[in-house]
Amino acid sequence: MEIYNNFGRHWGVTTLSLSSSAVSERVAAYSIDSLIKKFVKDGIIDILKLDVEGSELPILQGGRRWIHNIGCMVAETHDFLRPGCTRAFFECCVGFVDVSTDSEKFLSYNKNFVSGSIE
Repeated sequence: MEIYNNFGRHWGVTTLSLSSSAVSERVAAYSIDSLIKKFVKDGIIDILKLDVEGSELPILQGGRRWIHNIGCMVAETHDFLRPGCTRAFFECCVGFVDVSTDSEKFLSYNKNFVSGSIE
């Protein structure tokens, strides 16, 4: 896939070309479910953190294939880059428990993965 540095900073790399002056680079890309199959022996990920600068939407839209393998998901969504990222996070985590967050960082956990009481 093609990635672009739209902001001239190391943290500003996205899969979106936002300006004609953006510098691009071709990199390998992998789906979450293919990474689970390749690297996770029992198929379970305790904590998945997504901070992918606007690429949350396509990742989370494919979440029905792998979300049942996730104990807790933390995401920094970037609706200003690609509208709908936050909505996609909550749609992906249906049935999870949402924890209070700020305006762009969200945490949800799978209650089926939690044993005992949390104090």
